[in-house]
Amino acid sequence: MFTFFKLDTQGIVVLLDKYHVRNIEVIMLVDYSKDMTTKQLLNAHTVAKYVFSLLKEDDKIGFVVFNDIVHQSFKLQKKSQYQLLLEKKIGSSIFELGGNSNLHQALIASSELFDSSEFLTKQSETMASATMMAA
Repeated sequence: MFTFFKLDTQGIVVLLDKYHVRNIEVIMLVDYSKDMTTKQLLNAHTVAKYVFSLLKEDDKIGFVVFNDIVHQSFKLQKKSQYQLLLEKKIGSSIFELGGNSNLHQALIASSELFDSSEFLTKQSETMASATMMAA
């Protein structure tokens, strides 16, 4: 389907199965700077929708758009949480193209989404463990 982008989804699935990866965490970045054309932006959203469709309900997804400013459209969360809203945000243009591309800051923001997700998961596990011990 995405031969233009050389997106080998079957190869990804084989690797996930090989290493027994059950839950996937993906953060998508979309550049809204003046360096992008409308066609490139539409292609980016098409690929994002396709990747979103491949994810299972328990997989996590985040969405970051950027130009001069980095905007966390939605945090890293389970696909099943607010699924219709996530599909709508991924499928539509959020901003007008303009400004300069600030990929470095977008990558920093994305890594922080992974870090905060890991922190929240550990915190939830600790709280659940403490609750079980108290009971």
